[in-house]
Amino acid sequence: GKGSYAGCYDSPKGMRTPLGYSFTYDFVLYIPHNTSLEISTINDGDLSVEDVYAAVQAKNINGSIELHNIGRVSEAHTINGDIHITQREIPTQDAFFSTINGDVKLW
Repeated sequence: GKGSYAGCYDSPKGMRTPLGYSFTYDFVLYIPHNTSLEISTINDGDLSVEDVYAAVQAKNINGSIELHNIGRVSEAHTINGDIHITQREIPTQDAFFSTINGDVKLW
């Protein structure tokens, strides 16, 4: 993800001056394979999940969703991004996938 900070600091003359710096960050999380997962992000971040065997819900705005070797996908929604999903086996339950301005590809 990305962010910015427009906080202020006190200058030697007692005036408030903007700092105005930007930053980015990435998270890598390791969870047990049989843990259900609900994950989301907003604005300029992609979601990628691998090797989760329980239910996965993924939501994103302005980024893609990549789900690989997933046991059960219950939902995947994005705006301005693609959805790519590979499942461990043929699904036995209903799932819902949607995107606006992107492609949905299931394997």
